[in-house]
Amino acid sequence: MKPLSQDKCKRILQSISDLIQEIDDYMLNLNYVELSPEYIYESADGTMQWIYSPKTYRENLQARIEAFFEWMLIQIDYEDDKAVRYIYKVYNKVRKLGFSKELLENYLCTEEKEEEYIKRKFIRRIFQGRLSRGKSEKTGKRIF
Repeated sequence: MKPLSQDKCKRILQSISDLIQEIDDYMLNLNYVELSPEYIYESADGTMQWIYSPKTYRENLQARIEAFFEWMLIQIDYEDDKAVRYIYKVYNKVRKLGFSKELLENYLCTEEKEEEYIKRKFIRRIFQGRLSRGKSEKTGKRIF
């Protein structure tokens, strides 16, 4: 198996969030979802496929989720610093605060907001740098 990139990790977490929503929508029990990595499939379009089976009831969702994240920690691409920080951060939260749908959704939203902030900050710096080096378009004189 190829090491997990940050993008792949995000897709897996988003897939878990979507799975939980679907389980809630149908009023099913999350303890019937198989969380062992060998039973999770990725379709050709990149979406994750999870197995739900009433015959595979497993208690202690927290321990099973932690085990899944521990598996992810082993599988991540350790040359991808962002992937390492991304998964360790969510794993830490899951261990300290306990797994919940809200925790996962908040983490996914927070990460998106941080990425957007970094992009805006980067673009602002580039724009400010160009202005400070540039000349007025009307007069041709330096602005500063």
